Amino acid sequence: MQKETDEAIGLFGDENAGSIVLLKNYEAYYDGYDEDGKHHAGYEELIAKLETEYQQEYQSIYLDLYQEWKKKKEVEKENINDDIVFEMELVRQVEINIDCN
Repeated sequence: MQKETDEAIGLFGDENAGSIVLLKNYEAYYDGYDEDGKHHAGYEELIAKLETEYQQEYQSIYLDLYQEWKKKKEVEKENINDDIVFEMELVRQVEINIDCN
């Protein structure tokens, strides 16, 4: 990934600009790094922390919310059959009036 990132940066500027644009190299951001006596967590560590702190399965939560929302929408549905019949009668009346003239 480092090579591809450097190539992409090279396309839009100086080929040696990788260390200027990215403060740290790819491995430092992915694996984490220590600087000034402090550890900066990398992507792997941050994801592991999220998975530990938030163990619920998001897909099941999404599906539960979807089912709840779907039920509410079904309750809110309005029967428009009477409106359609009324509108069709209006159309017939207009057709009859036009034909009679």
